[in-house]
Amino acid sequence: MTYSDAPHATVSTAKLPTNKVGLWALILVVASLVLPIIIALVGFSVAGSLSSPDDLGGGRVLAGGLIAIFFAAVVGLGLDVVGLVLGVVALFRKNRGKVLAIVAIVVGLIPLVVGVGIFALLASNYASNYASAWG
Repeated sequence: MTYSDAPHATVSTAKLPTNKVGLWALILVVASLVLPIIIALVGFSVAGSLSSPDDLGGGRVLAGGLIAIFFAAVVGLGLDVVGLVLGVVALFRKNRGKVLAIVAIVVGLIPLVVGVGIFALLASNYASNYASAWG
């Protein structure tokens, strides 16, 4: 029996079609990371340009920047959640590539876990500082 007569497994080299839902999930997750930074920077710069030169305390800049950061966090969280949902949907599509969906889920979970951790830390700090005030 020669090598050419030996049975061998055939390997399919057909490329799976691009998972467009996974691509959109990745785009939204990356946008949820970049867009809040841009919104916060624009908010601080606009608040700084609207404050008067004699405002030495920078109260308006701080207030405007904090409003921008809050808005940026809401926008980022919304985009992140939509991206994660699309990533999970893309993961379960048959006969489509799964790499983009997996990357979108992993990248989308990082800021979500960090955000929830920061919120829990701030909430516990607030509760421990003001627990005696409530009796």
